[in-house]
Amino acid sequence: MTETITPDKVATTTTPADTFMEIRTMHGEGVLLYRPEDNSFISLTAEEWFAVRKEADDNQKAIDELQDANWEVTVKSVELMELKKQPFPEKNKLEQANQELDLALNKLNEKSEAVKKRVEAITDQKVDPEKLVELVPLTLMRTSTNKALKSPIYVKAGKLKSALAAGRVHLVQGETERKKAPAEKLHVNGKVNINEVHRRIMEKVQDKAQYKKEIWKFAPEDADSYSGILGEWAKGMGADATSFLERKQKEIIEDLGAGGMHNKDDPYRKIDLKPEAQFMRWSAGAGAEATFSAFQGNLHDKRDKKWLSRLKRGAKSAQFAVKANADASFAIGEAKVETIAYYPHAAGWHLYPTILEQPFDFGHFRLRGDLSLYAMAGASIAIEASLALMVVGDKQGVRGTPKGQKGVKARVGAKGEAQVFAGLKEGIDLAGAFQWMNPEGVLSLADPQKVDPRKAVAEYVDVANFSTGVAAIQGLQASAGFTCDYRGGQFVIAINAGLCLGLGGSGQIAGKVGVEQMKNFFMCLAHQLKQADYKKMSAVISQEAFEVFNKILYLVVVQKRKIEEFVGESAEVVRTLYKQTLKYVTQKGNEFLRNLESQLKSGWGWFAYMPPEARGALIASINDVVSNPQYAQDTESRRMAAYNVSELLATVQTTRQLENTLDRITVEMGTVPGRAHGETLILAMTDGTLYGNSLEQVTTQLAAASPIKGRPFMRNDEANFSIALFPLQHPVYLA
Repeated sequence: MTETITPDKVATTTTPADTFMEIRTMHGEGVLLYRPEDNSFISLTAEEWFAVRKEADDNQKAIDELQDANWEVTVKSVELMELKKQPFPEKNKLEQANQELDLALNKLNEKSEAVKKRVEAITDQKVDPEKLVELVPLTLMRTSTNKALKSPIYVKAGKLKSALAAGRVHLVQGETERKKAPAEKLHVNGKVNINEVHRRIMEKVQDKAQYKKEIWKFAPEDADSYSGILGEWAKGMGADATSFLERKQKEIIEDLGAGGMHNKDDPYRKIDLKPEAQFMRWSAGAGAEATFSAFQGNLHDKRDKKWLSRLKRGAKSAQFAVKANADASFAIGEAKVETIAYYPHAAGWHLYPTILEQPFDFGHFRLRGDLSLYAMAGASIAIEASLALMVVGDKQGVRGTPKGQKGVKARVGAKGEAQVFAGLKEGIDLAGAFQWMNPEGVLSLADPQKVDPRKAVAEYVDVANFSTGVAAIQGLQASAGFTCDYRGGQFVIAINAGLCLGLGGSGQIAGKVGVEQMKNFFMCLAHQLKQADYKKMSAVISQEAFEVFNKILYLVVVQKRKIEEFVGESAEVVRTLYKQTLKYVTQKGNEFLRNLESQLKSGWGWFAYMPPEARGALIASINDVVSNPQYAQDTESRRMAAYNVSELLATVQTTRQLENTLDRITVEMGTVPGRAHGETLILAMTDGTLYGNSLEQVTTQLAAASPIKGRPFMRNDEANFSIALFPLQHPVYLA
């Protein structure tokens, strides 16, 4: 009688149909297995096989369910992210999406704990009988109609104890195997020599009569099935089956784990069979839906564009979630996962800290981690539902959590014990970026462009790069969630994992603002100032960083330079350039006014994002030109000056920003001459021109409306500016 084992769970997959296999076994018939770790063939009795199959099923089901939970979190976080990116999302839909994500996260944690319980008794990955071993069941026939068990399978080593004790095993000696005649080889011309495998095991078996009775049965045509399974498995590992079987024992024991570092001409160079590597393959789902099919394409391509289509594309290439909200490619033979993980998840965390007893809304942030996971530490992170940011010595990275939970230990070479879960000693180095959701979308290669607040789609953008080193931020404390400083010609950021990313704890991690992130960082800081209504934020940005930020904005507008050109310039160099530019303004006043007018007439630019200090200095520079006696009778210069001042006032966002600007109309940034002084200078420049009442108009317009937080910058003289009077869900936004 033939028994067909029905799977406990069936999931859709686009992996090639012939990857999966159906078990057909006779009652009283055993099963032949291949164990890659020691290059051996093992014969199980029917009773032993059913015990192995049951555990393999349970282990696979646990990983399947964890991967499903990972996928669900990814989907729900992406759905929430897409809602947050819309100009005016419906409140009830946001609440529902948040609730669904919370449920998915809870389920993920539950499934993560269930997986960990299956291995928490392991004390040593080398010799513990509880350790997981990787097995390839050869007497399985591939079909396209049933998916009961995948290959490889993962079971505890103790399940093989009786078979090993009975001598039903053949350990292949690779060096000897290479010298044998073709008829005596175990694998030749792409096929397993079933008769030879049977003969060699028979030589070692203690009870030959019982072995003959219970041994797996085979017919000549079965060789194709056996060979196909072994060949498919070897191919997935990046090897040729014959070369794989003919390895030397020394190569198996001593020369593993270099994954890809071997001689390029070695046909089995990519296979890593360390116990830790086997454990990682199981925890990352190597025997589950992603079997033999790695991610196709570039993981770093268009990270945050058209997410839903990216998810579909990933599914079609067997992309799977090694950790929640991660894109992953699995080099199965190397036990290596390249993954992009988002902390706390793809939708990000709403940073809403209290500074000096006042609430601040800083918008949404997340951390994008580009991780390469290997062996034991990689297995831990693949299983963990949440991770902890860490800084150890001069390195920063991630570790498994939660705290206080007893960890599973394993040997990792000469380094001693490394815990698999809580308190993981072998942390993963962190690289990636700190991302902020820009209400104005992705900045183009050119200067910022004005966007319609009714149509703007927010996007996550990189504002700083993270790498393993922490030297750039020694002593920087992110008490408000994140803080920035200016060191060595670069803006640097420190983030608090608990406050800024909602990960719990008080761990900090840091990054630098490079050339590619400079524009996004400036946009982010400009929005944070607006969100805080231009109140003092000394807990967020250092005095020197704020000074450099303002002076660079001034230089960008006056000199028409690109923001990214200032990366690497020391604070002292920026101060020198600022002084030189002030001298240029006084010497080439008419040219300065004309160039500025040209920029302002373009409609939009970095001038719109200037805080009071930079804006006040620019207005003061205009005054320095027209107050010069040589321009006293120059009506064209006075017209340009009045126009420029009027336009600079038109991009002020709030009453407080206007008041702070009027207080700071001076090229001596950091000093506060006062509002009366500022008003006097502006009136002197605009009186008697078409722009004589511009200050009064701006004051009236700003008093009547407060721009919505988290929305793009706007001109205060446009009709849409008045919509800020209405609540977020007012029907006017749905027009």
